Amino acid sequence: MKTLVCMALAGAANATQAQLPAVARVTVRTAASSPAAIGPSENFTGTVRVTAPFQALLPGRAGGATVSFEPRARTAWHSHPLGQTLVVTAGLGLVQQAGQPALVIRPGDVVTIPANVRHWHGAGPDTAMTHVAIAEKAEDGNAVTWRDKVGDADYQAALVSAGLVAGGPERRPQLGQRGGAGFLAGFGRAVDEVLGVEIHGGAGSGVGQESEPLYARLWQSRGPTATLLAR
Repeated sequence: MKTLVCMALAGAANATQAQLPAVARVTVRTAASSPAAIGPSENFTGTVRVTAPFQALLPGRAGGATVSFEPRARTAWHSHPLGQTLVVTAGLGLVQQAGQPALVIRPGDVVTIPANVRHWHGAGPDTAMTHVAIAEKAEDGNAVTWRDKVGDADYQAALVSAGLVAGGPERRPQLGQRGGAGFLAGFGRAVDEVLGVEIHGGAGSGVGQESEPLYARLWQSRGPTATLLAR
């Protein structure tokens, strides 16, 4: 009798489990399983690599990829029906909304782009940049509308509006230039944000010797760790 009861209970348990819906499992897709693809030339200028594209499972609608831009590479103008989020992971880059100055983006920065706002983003003039891009699909399945490409003249104008130049990641002081409020203001930072200026002239044998490199570093005082602003 005891054996029959156990068999009946086991059968009931199996029948109950068979009626339960399948449970979704957490999955991991390794980086090696998603080789980089070159961004299509109709949507990008310069060399752009797209890796680890992803799409959320239903009912989720978010998708995206990791996108790496070589120096001066950038997207075409485009917009997203539900907006876009960028998380910068490496390098230095730019993002620009139509009709607005370009903004500099660095590792750790999170860029929020509103819905249907025409914009572009890409690398700085001398530094590659990588970001994770995330956007949701609209009801019609569309996540992006591509427009005209960003020409070289427009890119150069963006560098000027963002305070970047083509000789390095940020504006650099001229050889022998001395400190002061005007010097600091030239870097686009308020004087009260600056911790100090260090002038180095080679191996510590003096400042301004013609045979040795001279460069200036500005350090931002906000936050737990000083941040290099220019060099």
